Amino acid sequence: MKKEPKVLATWIMCPDGTMLPSFNNHDYRTHTTVDVTKREHPEGIEEPEELFTDEWRKWFDESEVVVKESRWSMVDGGPSPYGRRGGDFIEMSIYDNDSYKVIRRFLCRGGRGKESKDHLTWTPLFKINDEWLKTLIEYEQKRNPKNIYLKYYKKELKYREKNNIQIPE
Repeated sequence: MKKEPKVLATWIMCPDGTMLPSFNNHDYRTHTTVDVTKREHPEGIEEPEELFTDEWRKWFDESEVVVKESRWSMVDGGPSPYGRRGGDFIEMSIYDNDSYKVIRRFLCRGGRGKESKDHLTWTPLFKINDEWLKTLIEYEQKRNPKNIYLKYYKKELKYREKNNIQIPE
């Protein structure tokens, strides 16, 4: 029996190209893609070579942008297959059977800085500095050896050694 691929990282691409992730079960995120049109050129004003002439600046300041359509996209649920809504998004989630070069770019780890006092930020595996990566491996081996991401942290360390990659603090 063939094993189903496991979702490692949940991402969708919104219609305007914005990549929208959901990192954990309650990480609800939305994005609105707005398609706009510009008004026609006002009569008597030719399109200038220099777009920011005083005439054009005045016209842009006084003109309205016309919204043709807005499309809402939503992702939630972290690495679960649920929680995608909206129109025209492209599923971009990363699975355990994807190429490692793809996995290392989109699999992220949350962190609050060395002292654990900073705002939570998410860092892609390929950007995690060497010290943090080694600390992550040590921490997860002791506290959570069944963490599904531990093998990817180890794989990243080997990948860097093999490709002579160093990421300083």
